[in-house]
Amino acid sequence: MILPVEDITEEPQSCDFSDPVEDLNRRLEKGPHDFRFLRPIDVHLQHHRSDDCLFFVGRLRTLAEGECARCTERFQLPVDQDFAIALRRAEPEEEGDRPELSADDLAVATYEGDEVDLAPLVEEQTLVGLPTRALCSEDCRGLCPGCGVNRNLDSCRCKAEEGDPRLAVLRSLKVGRAH
Repeated sequence: MILPVEDITEEPQSCDFSDPVEDLNRRLEKGPHDFRFLRPIDVHLQHHRSDDCLFFVGRLRTLAEGECARCTERFQLPVDQDFAIALRRAEPEEEGDRPELSADDLAVATYEGDEVDLAPLVEEQTLVGLPTRALCSEDCRGLCPGCGVNRNLDSCRCKAEEGDPRLAVLRSLKVGRAH
């Protein structure tokens, strides 16, 4: 959604819109393939301005599908993310003039022109709503490293591993206390 800057007033206003996920899914295909989005991102947004700063506060909702990092099963994950974004008008640079950036400059995003494209901001906030590791559940037992059975669905019949055979000689040592 593109919002004209002149439509953003000092008085807070609300809007609702849906953002498609095709571009976001293409971006995710280039990186880790842990998640993909199944439906558009529904956004409720409040916006207002103060001088040259624009403020956006909202909530987004969508549905993602992931592949569990432990058991490799597909699972669905509702994404429900609150966000707040502040944008400051970028200072025009004169040719050859490159001012040094301060820490404050790096903490605030900027906008240029007479419109603000909300799609990249919504996509970024949607990605922030995803967990860093795709797990179908916190107590997922994963796959057996020996036979590959999904331990969430079936019992493993593998013999308990006795450790590294190269260290077997150490198990026979008797360690006593020195007096």
